[in-house]
Amino acid sequence: MAEALHKSSDIPNFDTYPATPALPAEGETVTTNKSGLEQRAGQAGATIGKAAAVVRSIGDRLRTSRGSGAISERVSEIADQTKARAQEIGEAAASRAEEWRRVLRGRLEDLRRRARHQLREGNVRARRATRDYPVQVALAAGAVGFLVGVLLRIRRASRA
Repeated sequence: MAEALHKSSDIPNFDTYPATPALPAEGETVTTNKSGLEQRAGQAGATIGKAAAVVRSIGDRLRTSRGSGAISERVSEIADQTKARAQEIGEAAASRAEEWRRVLRGRLEDLRRRARHQLREGNVRARRATRDYPVQVALAAGAVGFLVGVLLRIRRASRA
């Protein structure tokens, strides 16, 4: 039985002088073993290359033609319009932000007034309850005090 060859990264596993395929003669068709996807990718690459060459040649023609002054004027006009539009948008955003600030200030002031009113209303109800039911309020305060005392004693006992 043949022994397995020793493989190492020092010894390459490819031919050092690969055969170069001969280029086809002009008009000769070449049959390759490429898949349909590879052929379509090659066609797409060729088409994109042609389009890039056309765009490049149009750019070169525009730079060298007499109309380049008109083009640069049009480009500067578009740039000025863009700057003006950006400034309008910035001003509109600033005015909208100021409007929101004003609305929020109004709402905060309204909430503040409501809170003060409800606080005063609660104080009035508490005074009315102590005036109308003095015995019940005193008993409730005593009960609350007793419960707070019991809770404090329980807490102190559990800590010790």
